[in-house]
Amino acid sequence: MSAIGVLSFAIAGLLGAGIAAVSYSLLERLGLFLETLWRRRRRNFSLLLKRERPEAPRRFSLEGVYMLLPGLALLLAALVLAHIIVSPILIIAAAACVPFAIWRQRQGDILAQAQQAGALAHGFRGIFLLERSFTEALERSARSLPVGQVRYLALQVVSRYRAGMSLETSLEPLRASRQPYLRQLCLILERLEKADERAIVEALDALEEQLQRQRRLQARAKAAFALTSGTLRALQGANAAVLLWASLNPVWRDFFLSTPRRSLLFALFAALAVGGAIFFDLEILQEEGRAV
Repeated sequence: MSAIGVLSFAIAGLLGAGIAAVSYSLLERLGLFLETLWRRRRRNFSLLLKRERPEAPRRFSLEGVYMLLPGLALLLAALVLAHIIVSPILIIAAAACVPFAIWRQRQGDILAQAQQAGALAHGFRGIFLLERSFTEALERSARSLPVGQVRYLALQVVSRYRAGMSLETSLEPLRASRQPYLRQLCLILERLEKADERAIVEALDALEEQLQRQRRLQARAKAAFALTSGTLRALQGANAAVLLWASLNPVWRDFFLSTPRRSLLFALFAALAVGGAIFFDLEILQEEGRAV
């Protein structure tokens, strides 16, 4: 077997491992979600305190998985062409899609958690103004969220406090969170036993004003993100289709492989198309993060 064939099979295994890793992540979250439903049915708070495991999100995000498709197209083209110049470049470009797809999946989950953190703070303020009960407001606002890390942390605080722990100890899950909105909410809740209700309400109002400004920014950017992301996906699909057509069509294949110069240009342009897709996707992700 040639070196190109060995390298192709290695990259095929890497792509398969990437798909398996994403699939395993989704199945693991499904298992955790079913386990959470069973625990909630029994209403066993002691078990919840003993096993501090994050709940699985209800919505299975497939962000980043689409980057495996261009990688498969590049690998297929490399195997079909079996060229000493073109195939190694296409295989390297295909390999770059795997870690980016996994990283993109995780970043999408982080953005979703940031949005849920803002929703938790907003819901807590509305309920607290009516109920004037810290645990009731936090529990009801948490249960209105999809199952996920933010909901889990908030319910941990409620269960700890109702189990007799001090307020400072009960707030440790929120204090350890990396979400800015959860940390701000935690700073406000820490003052419940020391400040009067008026000061707490004023702090919640200030946090609500910040959330409203962020929601207006997010609403303006949402349409632009949707259009840009859709355009990027369409271009990726078109590039993959053209690459496969050029690899399978005998006329085009003979033309691009007729000289070393054409072969090198063909491989470089195919790799640059994938690199450009990754670059623009990173830019979109950064802008989405600023709008959350």
